[in-house]
Amino acid sequence: MGVITKKTGTFQIASANAKVRHFLTDVESQETEKLELETGQKVTVFPIMCGHKFAAITLSQVIEYYSTAFDLHDEFTFNDFNGD
Repeated sequence: MGVITKKTGTFQIASANAKVRHFLTDVESQETEKLELETGQKVTVFPIMCGHKFAAITLSQVIEYYSTAFDLHDEFTFNDFNGD
């Protein structure tokens, strides 16, 4: 559950028969978008002020990769997902 401020992150649903909810919340407006993803699907999170988190609907594995090396100062924790 965090916000990426400088790099682009891509997340791929890797498990067979997986179902995952991905929540994206605009940090300023608090508007939330919910996506349901299944095996093989990808979602890309661009470096904007948008919090994101995953919630497994079924047993799932998500592969996470980024456009640049890890930078501790590029992410911060965000937990306000409108009660979800």
